[in-house]
Amino acid sequence: MGLDDWLRWEAGEKKEVLIQSDEPVKKLVHWDGEMYVECEKPDCPWCDDRVKRWTRYAVEALAEDDVWTWEMAKMVYGQVKDIAEEYGGLRGLHLKVKRTGEGRKTRYTIIPLGVATTIVEDKTMWDPGAIARDPEGAIAFVQELAASLKMTGKEAKDRFLVVKGEEYADKDGVSTLVALIKWLDLQCEQARREAEENVEIDLDSLLT
Repeated sequence: MGLDDWLRWEAGEKKEVLIQSDEPVKKLVHWDGEMYVECEKPDCPWCDDRVKRWTRYAVEALAEDDVWTWEMAKMVYGQVKDIAEEYGGLRGLHLKVKRTGEGRKTRYTIIPLGVATTIVEDKTMWDPGAIARDPEGAIAFVQELAASLKMTGKEAKDRFLVVKGEEYADKDGVSTLVALIKWLDLQCEQARREAEENVEIDLDSLLT
């Protein structure tokens, strides 16, 4: 797996991730001045040169409509592990992660957003091959997403075609179904965020 498959943040950048691993992969690495390289102990030239060895952890994570390897330092994984223990495990953990600083001053702020097991499992429905193999499962997922928006599957499809119809007029059913699922998933996420923003908490009445 190359560097292009790793999940990365720029300073100040925020990403939402859905962890898809049950357990992390633990690695012992050395910093070669540009990147981490795995320790080759017992015959490791970096150890022989007394280059400091670090512990890092890697999980598979869904972000930005793709699956990446998220490799993190021991301290960052400690935060993720603590959250996972509260929510019952790593798989399906939905996090908002923000990076601040650069180099040795890099820090990550991790905010739990809950568990999204169904969404993680059904992201396979974004794959045309998966839809072709299981069209009934894809349709059921559309119905589930539509119901969370208080719509029937047909109402969701009709609304999607009003917004995106011209783009998919000449495409096959599988391509249109993939796009419909992505669009509905985005609508569900926006509805969740709007609901959170509209929640009013009277701290004076709650805190004594």
